[in-house]
Amino acid sequence: LMVVAVLAIVSFVTSIYLVEAHPVAAFYSPFGRFWELMLGALVAIGKLGDEGSSDARGFSPVWDGVSLAGVCAIVATAFLISPTSKFPGWLAVAPVLGATMIIAAGRRSALNRHLLGSQFFVFIGLISYPLYLWHWPLISFAHIVSGGMPSFSVRLNVLFVSLLCAWLTCRYLEAPIRRSSSYRGQLVLF
Repeated sequence: LMVVAVLAIVSFVTSIYLVEAHPVAAFYSPFGRFWELMLGALVAIGKLGDEGSSDARGFSPVWDGVSLAGVCAIVATAFLISPTSKFPGWLAVAPVLGATMIIAAGRRSALNRHLLGSQFFVFIGLISYPLYLWHWPLISFAHIVSGGMPSFSVRLNVLFVSLLCAWLTCRYLEAPIRRSSSYRGQLVLF
C-alpha cells in the first residue's frame, strides 16, 4: 500500500512539473500519468477480501452518493477544460478522482448496478479499448482531409465509423483471442 501511494505521489508531482515545463510530454509521458493508474491500484488493494462480504453486495445510500459525486466530477471536468487548459496536471484530478469513486462504489451503488451496469454501458465498456485505438486516427484523417475542423456531419460519421470499427475489432479480433486456449497463460509481445 505504501509503495503504491508513494509511486502515485511522485507521479502526480511529475505531472504538475511537466504540465508547466513540457505540456506535450505531460500528456503523453507515462511517468506523469502513472498516478492515475495508481489510484485504481489503491482501490483494488482496499477491496482485497471485501468482495465476499455481505457489505459488498448490499445496497448503501452512502455508496450511491460516492458514485454520483464521481459522475459529477467527471462531467464537471468537461466544463472546466478549454483549448488553452494545461492538461493533465491539476485539471486531471477531478476526472481521475471521479472515476476512482465510481470504481470504489462498485456494486454497492444502485447507480452503478442499474445505469452503468446496463447493457448499453457494458457494451461501451467492452469496445472501449478498440474505440480508443480507432477514434484518433479517424479524427486526424478527417481533420487533414477537411483542412481544419471537420463539419458536424463529418464528425458524426467519424463517431459512427469509430464505433463500428471498435465493435468489429472486439468481435472478430479480441473475442476470438480471449476464447482461444492457445493464447491462455501466454505473454504476447508486439
